[in-house]
Amino acid sequence: MKKKFFVLLFMLVGIAVFADIFISEMCDPYNDYRSDRFIEIYNSGSEAVDLTGWTVVAVGNGEDIFTWNLSGTIAAGDALVCGDATTVDDFTVDFPDEAWSDSDTSWNGKVGDGAKLFDNNGTLLDNAVVDATAFENKTYVRNPDISSPNTAYNENEWTATSVDHSSDATPGTHICGGEPIISLAYSTDFDLIDVIYNIALETINAEDFVLTGSETTTFGNAEIDEEDARIVHLSSPSNPINADLTIDTISDDANRTSFDFYAGIMPISYLNTLNPAGVLEDDKYATFRGMLTANDEFNNVWISDNTGPYNGILVYDYDFDDLVGTDLGTEVTFAATRYVYNNLSELKNPKLISLAYVDCIHPPTVISGSDIDMNLPADTNPGEKWEGQLVEIFGVVVTAPARDDLYFGSDDGGETMFAIGDNVDYQYSEIAAVLDAAVESGEPIHIVGVVDYYNEHYRINPRFIDDLPVFENTLVEQPSVTMDCYPNPFRNATTISFNFSSQKVQNAEIEIYNLKGQKIRKFSVDDSHSKVIWDGKDGFGKDVKSGIYFYKLKADNFISTKKIIMMK
Repeated sequence: MKKKFFVLLFMLVGIAVFADIFISEMCDPYNDYRSDRFIEIYNSGSEAVDLTGWTVVAVGNGEDIFTWNLSGTIAAGDALVCGDATTVDDFTVDFPDEAWSDSDTSWNGKVGDGAKLFDNNGTLLDNAVVDATAFENKTYVRNPDISSPNTAYNENEWTATSVDHSSDATPGTHICGGEPIISLAYSTDFDLIDVIYNIALETINAEDFVLTGSETTTFGNAEIDEEDARIVHLSSPSNPINADLTIDTISDDANRTSFDFYAGIMPISYLNTLNPAGVLEDDKYATFRGMLTANDEFNNVWISDNTGPYNGILVYDYDFDDLVGTDLGTEVTFAATRYVYNNLSELKNPKLISLAYVDCIHPPTVISGSDIDMNLPADTNPGEKWEGQLVEIFGVVVTAPARDDLYFGSDDGGETMFAIGDNVDYQYSEIAAVLDAAVESGEPIHIVGVVDYYNEHYRINPRFIDDLPVFENTLVEQPSVTMDCYPNPFRNATTISFNFSSQKVQNAEIEIYNLKGQKIRKFSVDDSHSKVIWDGKDGFGKDVKSGIYFYKLKADNFISTKKIIMMK
């Protein structure tokens, strides 16, 4: 009887020791991913474990694609890495296998990817095969409050963080248990802050939190999130939270932990390299709120919080495009970090806070083609101030692409040239036919799109076919039309007239726009030969300022736009 008891006790002890080994990290870095992807295991127990006969199996698209046969021992509190024998980045691989990089083409952090851990009896101990796009171009780390494996994948046990290199992750190092540490903090509104910890909390007190930076601020209320006990919501600040260039620190005095970030809702202009008011420091979280202006439905989203220069930004991430959707004009509130990639300012590591489908569309800002002259060096105005912004250029003559992937345009008779890019409509899949027709006809069009910097020049990137409306004549068969404005320039009033000589049209409209692309006046006419008088006032009867304006005729399928100058 004693012998049986001893054997049973040995088995229970063995199972308890084995249960302390689990998959602690999986990494698919943005750079050098084929060679530098890795999977890490961790021993959270108090004793070393012999790994002879154990295996780590990589799973890609739901299929077992590669196996590491483990050996040696893993010490208590130790983390060991499975990876390729030859890596580009410098990090230690404890179980190297040169064949890994030839087998991981389907292992990129998407649905059905991950890893499984088996003991020397072939028993599944840990299952980390994800059911969503969880760690594409990211590191996926087991949370510190997880101390044992799980044969059923649970996304709440993991935290994903974007990384460019494997060494930006934590290969060979893992934190398990310990004291609460603030791992992230950001504003969720003008007077609200979320504080995220590494482990779940049981109790919290508002008086323990202090925000320092522009001034010292305390909070009247602190609540632990009902669904995720790692998150604390702070509200009722003692002072208004300033959105400025001073880095703020949120401190939890009870747990002796703190985190640096930019509190408040920040202007997007603080992200532009040449912003006159200054620029946010890279890699510090800040919160932004703006209008969704473009989504390529792949990796790139563009947000703008106003018309005019410095107010647009590209958000680069592998999940954010799905989260925000494609309804342009949606108000997006999110936190992210600034980053510069090949001279292009962008935001990375976004955390979506809220979406408001309020149709908060503001129009594109009208610029000249010379503003993004392709000979402008990086980080040089006037090009830099439009980077990330939605703009519109009138009177563009498109020329044939010098390469298969680039068109050029000019709005000043070829004196300056700018690039027409495909960063939203990839490989011009939708707009190529219109651009090719414009090249063939030689007729000017006008172009709407977001500006970026790529391959040593600024570009305007149309989003879809509606971003290429006709300027003088449409690129499909159109009626003969004359359109004029006299006097031009004018002081008090001018007459805008048009005449369709070949056919009668109905429901014609003439709209007046300012240089920011804002519609300030609209006239409706219902005759094929008509005219309107513009007295220099907006739709509210107020005098507009002297300057350049555009008058646009829309009738049936015809659109034409010309320039007008008011001088008072």
